[in-house]
Parts: sequence; C-alpha cells; structure tokens
Amino acid sequence: MTCLLEKYLSEKGRVVLTSSTGHYGASGTVMHARPAGVATKTAGDDGSVAQGLLGKLKAYLGMGTGTLHSYALSKAHQVLFAAILQRRFDSTQDNQRTVHAFTPGFTSTPIFAKFAFGWKTWFTNPTFALLKVTEKYIAVGTDEGAKTGSWLASCGGERGVEGGGYWEWMSRKTSLIDLVEGELGDEEWSKACGRVWRAWEDDSGCTWDVAL
Repeated sequence: MTCLLEKYLSEKGRVVLTSSTGHYGASGTVMHARPAGVATKTAGDDGSVAQGLLGKLKAYLGMGTGTLHSYALSKAHQVLFAAILQRRFDSTQDNQRTVHAFTPGFTSTPIFAKFAFGWKTWFTNPTFALLKVTEKYIAVGTDEGAKTGSWLASCGGERGVEGGGYWEWMSRKTSLIDLVEGELGDEEWSKACGRVWRAWEDDSGCTWDVAL
C-alpha cells in the first residue's frame, strides 16, 4: 500500500507503522527471506531419535510455531520495513519524508482474545501468559496507547524525531533490528535486507527499488 501511495506523499510525508514490544520475539527469524520455511526445522536437528522425540514434544507444547511467533515476526518486519524504507527516502536529495515504527505499549485491545491460551502457554511463552492474565489490571487504554503514533504523525521529521527508528512513549528505543544490524555489520546487513525486501516484492507483486 505504501508503494502505491508513495507518489501521493507530500514532501514532508510521514509513514507511521504500529509494531509491538513483542517484536523482540522474532530474533531467530527476522532476517530470513522465507521465515516459514526455516521454522519447520530446529537448529541442530540431526534426524536422530532423540531429536525426533524433542520435535514431537515441542510440537505438543506449541514451541516455535503458531500465532504468537507469526505475530512477533510481523511486528519485527514493521520495524525492519521502517528502517529500509527510510533509506529509500534518504537516497533522494534533500529528502524530508520519514518513516517510523512504534509500540503502543501494553494496551488493552481485543487482540488478546485471538491467541490460544492454556496451561501450555506458561511453558512456551511465560511472558505472554503473564500479560494475558494481568491485562485488565495494568494495561493502558487505546487512547493512551495511540499517543506515540499520533505524535510521530504530527512531529516526525522534526529535530530529534528522525526517521527509520522504533519508538515507545515518545522516546526512541533500541529495537531488535538495531541489535541485528550491529551484529551482522554493514555488508551482511545490506545483503540480508536485500533478500527480505525482494521476498516482500514477490509476495506483494510489485517492484520497488530501494537503496541498500
């Protein structure tokens, strides 16, 4: 959608993407071009009986699969998209357009009802289990959660609100993408971004050149 709308953006256009603190849960797959393919086999799987039993146990407990992992990956890709698209914008001389990803924080929304939850969740994702049972007591309302996104839409691109980053409560935070970029180094980071970007192009059926 952003590709289709790009030509209509103003010179100071701001793109704001809603991510989540849960995006850190995609640390093992965020830079894979086809994450669904690599998620079917665990690292170090040698095909032994022990590995087979371990795989069955993980499948029974729901470890490494399901909606929670898909959610984390989709939110991590929002942050990655913001970083890559900002590079595309910045490749234009005198660019003033910005892209931002943000988390609304622990916000009470209907999304919690969409995830399967049971005793297994306490083993597979204890953090989510804790959030699930405490939501109605400590989560903020949607109006409060939307503040950072509204602020970025109003002030993005101004001094101190540069694009390409990840924000929480109107403060820029270190994202999973920042950590992975630092770990890979510039050359490998650019290659990995290129692979993911091309996969996105294939999935969406569009071609959108980006400077990497």
